[in-house]
Amino acid sequence: MGRVVIVALITIAIIIYDYKRNKDLKKSAIATIIAIYIASVGFAGFTLARAIPPLFFTHILATILAYFSLLYYIFKNKLYWQITILPLITIAICIGLNFLEGSRYEKWKYYKLIHKITNLFFFMILWLYNLTIPMLYYIIMMKMKGIYRMSKLVVNIKQEIGGFDFAGSRGSAEKIREKIKPVLDENSQVTLDFGGVNNITQSFADEIFGVFVRSFGIDYIKKKLLIVNFNEGIRTTINFVISYSKQKTA
Repeated sequence: MGRVVIVALITIAIIIYDYKRNKDLKKSAIATIIAIYIASVGFAGFTLARAIPPLFFTHILATILAYFSLLYYIFKNKLYWQITILPLITIAICIGLNFLEGSRYEKWKYYKLIHKITNLFFFMILWLYNLTIPMLYYIIMMKMKGIYRMSKLVVNIKQEIGGFDFAGSRGSAEKIREKIKPVLDENSQVTLDFGGVNNITQSFADEIFGVFVRSFGIDYIKKKLLIVNFNEGIRTTINFVISYSKQKTA
């Protein structure tokens, strides 16, 4: 139970961390709902399927797969709902079996073989379960290193534009671009922190992102320029500028 609580707390921390980074309330809400769903069907299945070892261990695997599909959604923004509903399917099978009369599976001639296989399967699941916590810790550390520790330069946009919450000047954007270009040329990572900035103009975004894309291509900034603490409006403007800049280079 203690490990389950730790995993739950880590999951909450990951969701909060992702929201602070991307400011995507809809995504965070969906991730929270999925996490609650996985926890609910997970515990429900453990209770219902405990009397049927093959189904019980299958439910454990299904719950673990559903949980990793949640992590994939958080970090990669892609949801595989087919994997997410697997625990629900095992619960439905268990409920269906309970309605069957005379289902004495212990008398089945292959029961002993199935029981040995499920015992082996149990130890494999237990091994995977014990890896969950260190893997989650590793993912969080790598994400944090990717944002702060691997970035050779962190630029606070609000400070660069004089403490205002609106970035609209091409001149200030040009200064930022000239500041970060030598670092990007070294193939090092740069972080642009938009914390405290409520909105930007297309001109501002174009002077940084558009100029880079048109001059050097999208790959120049794709893996080296990291943007954090931005809202949906800023995301939309930057994506729009990058999109039409890519078309001009095509």
